[in-house]
Amino acid sequence: MTVHRLPLKVIEGELGSAQFHVSADFDGHAEDFHLDTGATYTSVAFSPVTASYPVTGSTKRMSASGREKTEEKITLREFRLGPIARTHFSVPRYSQENNQSNRLGMNVLAGAHVCVDLVDWQLRFDEAFVGSHFPIHAYVGDTFAIDFRLSGQDVRGLWDTGAELSVVDRDYIKKWPAAFRFIQKIDNGLDATGESVDFELYQSDEIEIGGQVFSGTLMSMDFSMIHKKISPDLQIILGTNLLRGHIWYFDFLNRRWASGHSDQP
Repeated sequence: MTVHRLPLKVIEGELGSAQFHVSADFDGHAEDFHLDTGATYTSVAFSPVTASYPVTGSTKRMSASGREKTEEKITLREFRLGPIARTHFSVPRYSQENNQSNRLGMNVLAGAHVCVDLVDWQLRFDEAFVGSHFPIHAYVGDTFAIDFRLSGQDVRGLWDTGAELSVVDRDYIKKWPAAFRFIQKIDNGLDATGESVDFELYQSDEIEIGGQVFSGTLMSMDFSMIHKKISPDLQIILGTNLLRGHIWYFDFLNRRWASGHSDQP
């Protein structure tokens, strides 16, 4: 089976966070898209290219702060990401006032066999699994979680490249305070929709995922909206600062995953 490779562009952030971008094509235009596995829908920015498309509907989405936003939808004649093609593809278009970039969501990757290589910075499609594999927990909209251990406790985390910093439920910190070291409080944070949120920063050095040990900074937030909209089983959102430096294999059709790391041959 042919392995299709697409380069990932890395935009560095603070505290080891980043955005991962990949090129996709729609209707003859090559565009940069922010890879966001925590997003149900692929969305496009308002631009000279997308401004001419007629509105075909609308959609609502909820921010982490609990505020609802409505966006117009347009229909792309053809959308292509490597070997994946969608025709008559309906996507939200951000408003002209919204400074969001194009976003690649799970409605493109659903059903794919994809390797997210955050060592050599590639998306690879139809590559064979390496090592043991584990179950994926899929949610409405094809977002998904994996099981792992934190300070010896079993936890479940959303695998989310749209979250630049990893996030932990405040109530979980209260339950297991010894697993976290407080760093500082942030009063002027913003969620993915630009709404204000407040949170604390913690360090955790006892995260074990797929037999590998991870450490990094996590934001603590109220997970009430996440539990309501996604799943009450989630304690953590695994963001880019923890995911990078590792190689992640996903078979979304059969709901399984595996991982490697930077010192693999």
